[in-house]
Amino acid sequence: MSDQKKPNESARVAALIEAEPALDKGVSAWAVAWRQLKRDRVAMIAATSLVLLGLLSVLSPLLANDKPLWASYKGRWFFPAFKDYLDENIPIPFDIPAALRRSSGFFSPAYANAQEIPRPGGRTLPDWTAIKREIDGPEGKARGDWYLGAPIPYYYKQTSSAIKQLPFADVVHLLVVDGPGEGRVLQLVPKSVWSDEWTRLRSVDGALDLSGITVVHAPPAEGKEPRWVVRRASEAPDATASATVRGEPVGETPVALRPGDELVVGGRTLRVEVPPKHIMGTDDVGRDVFSRLIHGTVIAGSVGIVSVGIYVTIGIIIGALAGFFRGWVDIAISRLIEIVICFPTFFLIITIVALWEKPSIYNIMIALGLINWTGVARLIRGEFLKCMSEDYVAAARSLGLSNTRIIFRHILPNAIAPVFVSASFGVAGAILVESSLSFLGFGVAPPTASWGEILRQGRNYINENLYHLVWFPGVCIFFTVTMFNLLGEGLRDALDPRLRQ
Repeated sequence: MSDQKKPNESARVAALIEAEPALDKGVSAWAVAWRQLKRDRVAMIAATSLVLLGLLSVLSPLLANDKPLWASYKGRWFFPAFKDYLDENIPIPFDIPAALRRSSGFFSPAYANAQEIPRPGGRTLPDWTAIKREIDGPEGKARGDWYLGAPIPYYYKQTSSAIKQLPFADVVHLLVVDGPGEGRVLQLVPKSVWSDEWTRLRSVDGALDLSGITVVHAPPAEGKEPRWVVRRASEAPDATASATVRGEPVGETPVALRPGDELVVGGRTLRVEVPPKHIMGTDDVGRDVFSRLIHGTVIAGSVGIVSVGIYVTIGIIIGALAGFFRGWVDIAISRLIEIVICFPTFFLIITIVALWEKPSIYNIMIALGLINWTGVARLIRGEFLKCMSEDYVAAARSLGLSNTRIIFRHILPNAIAPVFVSASFGVAGAILVESSLSFLGFGVAPPTASWGEILRQGRNYINENLYHLVWFPGVCIFFTVTMFNLLGEGLRDALDPRLRQ
């Protein structure tokens, strides 16, 4: 009976050995890890999402910009939006963008008229808003000029009169076209208090009295768009005896306002303008939130990847030295690691960033890189101590190879796998730290776009129900950090031989 079981048991073990993918001849450990990672559907979704997020950050100047991507003007082609790759929001060091920005031939025409915008240093830049109006005008059409705009026609630091506008808000502007308040704008949203709005103008133009009329947001009829109407105020009927819209007197019957209408009150003319709607609203100075969220991916990705790259490099070098030479070198480095770990990381980063006179994205990168290397150093040290007992290290030493070659050519490739897992979690942590610093006012300086800086505005205006300044950047931070954490878990499982399937 026992003799019959032995052949069956041997056959079962042989079948298991043949079915084990890790024992395939000619397959490297990295290939096995990649095969394991591809089986993890959640990790692959996270990796794909992060790749798309990276593309979004790289293409941000072309996706959200008030300048054309491509324009034909006076017989020449220009690519003005590409010049914003040299903007301060793109973290290129050593003042390289400032030197390249002086060249304008490829990006925009050299102007010598009133359409130039003065800039510091005596330089001037073309006003593409005016140029687009010229292209759309009769002169531009006669020349055959044209331009291709960005999908989101707002730049991240472009201010407007649409201040604190909610997403998809039905807003109307009353522009004063004459008198002392010329150029001032009354911005009305569905929940506006009319008296509060025109009181601001009355401080500039005492003769402008709008107390006799009321502009309200009428609920939309079935199948129709919402509208704004004007009517005479019942409490002050005599004050608007001369108020007219489209030349007709304003009475108690509501009159719909259309874009371009002129409302004449007390000898002053107010033009009705409907600004474009913002998908995610605007902030406290009229900047488009959607545009700032897209450009904020540059800061989040730059801080995460660069800072992690700095401290991974430092940790690998220090951990390799400790694990390879051991002895007093290991003792000294281990004590240094323990000292650095004793400091509270976040408060130490705040202290380092606060020592610089001006907030900068580079300060945050350097601070994170100088503080967070201890975890990587301990990982590499442990892996080196394990690998030092392997036969291939003894063989390399017997061949007379230098210590540098043994460390970086033979041991490090076999010890670096856990660092990738730590780095993926580290990028998520760096993004959280940068957002926290910007939220507290120690991050990047405005108007540079940052998710934490938008959250900071939401905190300042929380009583005004500007929910879009909290929810949208919060979702971006949560999504990005979650994707990095999921990818880190997938890498950990793929690189762990005990979890291979």
